[in-house]
Amino acid sequence: MASETWTGWIVEAGTLDWASARADRLLAAEAVPLPAEGGGAAAGAESAAFLKSKLGGMRGAVSMGLPLRDMLIRVVHLPSDDPAEIPGMARLQADKLSPFPPESAVVSHEILGRSDSGFRVLIAMASEEKVNAAAALPELAGRRIGRVDAAALGRWGPLRMAGAVEPEGRRIAVLRERGGWDLLVYQHGEPLVLRPLDVGEDGGPAELAAGLASEITYALMAAEMDHGAGAASSLAIWHQGSSDGGLAGQVGRLLRLPSEPRPISSLASPAEGLARRALDRSGGRLDLTPDSWLRMRRRQGFRARLLGAAAAVAAVWALAAGTLFLGPYIEGRRLRALEAFRTAQSPAALEVRNLRRRVIQLERYGQGSARPLDCLREVSAVQPQGVLLTSFSYKKDESLKIGGESADVNLVYEYKNKLDSSGLFAGSSLQGPLFDRQRGKNTFEIELVFPGVKE
Repeated sequence: MASETWTGWIVEAGTLDWASARADRLLAAEAVPLPAEGGGAAAGAESAAFLKSKLGGMRGAVSMGLPLRDMLIRVVHLPSDDPAEIPGMARLQADKLSPFPPESAVVSHEILGRSDSGFRVLIAMASEEKVNAAAALPELAGRRIGRVDAAALGRWGPLRMAGAVEPEGRRIAVLRERGGWDLLVYQHGEPLVLRPLDVGEDGGPAELAAGLASEITYALMAAEMDHGAGAASSLAIWHQGSSDGGLAGQVGRLLRLPSEPRPISSLASPAEGLARRALDRSGGRLDLTPDSWLRMRRRQGFRARLLGAAAAVAAVWALAAGTLFLGPYIEGRRLRALEAFRTAQSPAALEVRNLRRRVIQLERYGQGSARPLDCLREVSAVQPQGVLLTSFSYKKDESLKIGGESADVNLVYEYKNKLDSSGLFAGSSLQGPLFDRQRGKNTFEIELVFPGVKE
């Protein structure tokens, strides 16, 4: 992930080298000289305060690199075509090679490559005591250790990035680190030998060159025994300063190899190399984290989950208890408030209810096949001149009865025909006309039926 961050961490010769990096860039890096340790808790507190003041730019989990002097690395060939068999086979090889007691040994491996006959595997071993001692400083600084790697492998990445790893032949690189000299022999672009060189630097340049040549010769003989014969074709001595510049020529003459001095300051720091190795998810990487740490982390994780569950249970219990004891009190207050509100709103509510009742009655009265005003408007519109209406009786959703009189009986029949033709009524029945001799008028009554009403 682009946002993932790791910090490489290497302590050698009283100096802490650290570098924080992401996949796309280096975030921060520094070499911090460590104060000489005194004794007691006060010295530890002072060291912790000093480290925290120097590590403000550090980000992410720590990939701690062990110097070659604190571990053993061997590159072996394991004859298998199944990657799942490699961890078990690597462990068996480590048991044969390890100088550490089995109960205190930390072992890990990394697959370097594959051939037709098996896998080339780098196996690393260290004592758990050394790993714990190295972890004391980052823990003192309050930093989380995510993995334990080899500092020399932190150099391998920067060498390749700088184009200093030739893809062909058996090559020798001697690197002057802060803690001394390290030897890296690689073949066809893959590590073959990684070991510290035990040389003293109290004498002059000639004694140093002779010591380095002797150690390199011994390492090459061991490499031939383990990996077959093969002559080294070049030597590069990566030096710290100008005083080491002539050393490459002296060692090259003793080994009868073409040699070249190179400034180690031109390479990225091994701490940055460790950070980038931790960021690389392309395959299994070496990790010397002791099993005891992993068990402790699992116990801490279980304890944290247990405490979290206990806290959740306690919260639920507290909520239930609060509901049990406070619930009746809260509900009582709420009920009293509602009763007071109801009392205050009763007159207005009664008025609203009465108004609503009258509106509903009017709506019900006005609904149906025809409304009274519509009926009155219709019977008046078709009423002939000379016809007088004397009564108007409306029954909702049933019928309408009208009564009237006219001097001309023909006008009565004309009026009925017009009402029959109206779209508002479904039909009509005429009673009369009857002639009233005293008044000289023809009286009548017409009953009109609304649509949908059976006669």
